[in-house]
Amino acid sequence: MSAEAQAVIDSGGGLNPTREWRITPRESGCTASQIFASGEQRVTLVMRRLQPFQDVQFAVIGSAFSHEDAMAAGFVPAGTLLDIPQRNPASIGAREGFAFARQPFREGPAMAEVESHWGSRTRHFVVQGEDNASLVLNTGPIGDVFDQFNDCTLQQLREYGVDWAARGRFQRHPSITNIREVTRDLGRRFGRERDSIFARGPVTVRMIVDGNGNATRCDLVTQMARRDIEAVTCDVLMEDAEFEVALDAEGNPVTDFLVQQIVFIAVVPPNADGSL
Repeated sequence: MSAEAQAVIDSGGGLNPTREWRITPRESGCTASQIFASGEQRVTLVMRRLQPFQDVQFAVIGSAFSHEDAMAAGFVPAGTLLDIPQRNPASIGAREGFAFARQPFREGPAMAEVESHWGSRTRHFVVQGEDNASLVLNTGPIGDVFDQFNDCTLQQLREYGVDWAARGRFQRHPSITNIREVTRDLGRRFGRERDSIFARGPVTVRMIVDGNGNATRCDLVTQMARRDIEAVTCDVLMEDAEFEVALDAEGNPVTDFLVQQIVFIAVVPPNADGSL
């Protein structure tokens, strides 16, 4: 962390929360949000997650930073400031900001009890630019916030028919049995619907598959890819994917989820004269 950001913390500066954290079920996952303010400055921090253990999608709205700025961000002192290589524009109404996705505290596998531990040690959320410009949000301890955040996502899974507590004893989890055909269909669909610029990168989805082998939902783990890629991915998976169903501890077919990453690797097609 830069000396400038540390000086803000040491002096008791930064922006303070204006209300209780708000945990909200969404169409896809849950969000935890807080508004921070100091004088006339007002910044909103929104975290979205589809289910426990997965990356959190952060949105910071109303600061001096934009998605075009190189930056590092994270919770301190419990977490670490990490470079954020992929940043997307984000907004709430007319207020603009940026979004990124990562594990909330430390890189690597996450566990609910670990998040609760690190969250209880957290005091600030810091964004730091290349020129050492910084934004300090005085979150205070947020272990309870992450407990409620994860509970919200677990309630959604229960509503979809997934028994989170029991799935650790399942004999088998669902899988896509025709992934080659699906990826071929994705290439054809994306080729028809794309504009002149190809993108590359991963799209990770979570699918709910019932005991009959039917997909009932497809949700993006994070919404960081191009929107046309994201839309086509779930459309094709819902229409074309075939599944091996999950089996519970007794061998009975049950509803469960799978997480699938699709990596798009593409190039800009040549113009008529052969140039790119």
